[in-house]
Amino acid sequence: MTVYSTCPYYNRDGLFVPDRLLVDNIGAFNDLSEAVLYSSLAWGITKNTTYAQRTTDYIRTWFLDEETRMNPNLEYAQMVRGPREDGSPPRGARTGILDLKGMVKIAAGVEVLRQGGAEAWTQEVDDGLKGWMDKYEGWLMSNDLALAEAASSK
Repeated sequence: MTVYSTCPYYNRDGLFVPDRLLVDNIGAFNDLSEAVLYSSLAWGITKNTTYAQRTTDYIRTWFLDEETRMNPNLEYAQMVRGPREDGSPPRGARTGILDLKGMVKIAAGVEVLRQGGAEAWTQEVDDGLKGWMDKYEGWLMSNDLALAEAASSK
């Protein structure tokens, strides 16, 4: 993959790098957010515990389980390919912050389970997700990529 280390990429607003489709997890977070929202809504309508359990399993896998959880940051979101001018390792772009826009669907789905009193939604899971969100919020409020996106007018 010499393209990542020898060929610089230039940011061109509104245009996508063609090799972005080579990444295996494109859209995975969006799929997760929709699965959480729709499964929790299905539970809210039917009270079928399978839906609440699936929602809880999705949350555990993505945010809580040590071996599979996402780190509470977007340090490598929308990775900037090519060599960096200062020689430091590659990292994400400030616009990668937008990759978690589906978090609102997750929050809505979780709230359905909380307010509805779903048995599958335990205090342990709730506390774990809150802990993850607290760490993510801390990253958003202090990381230079996140602060650059917050200050951006584009």
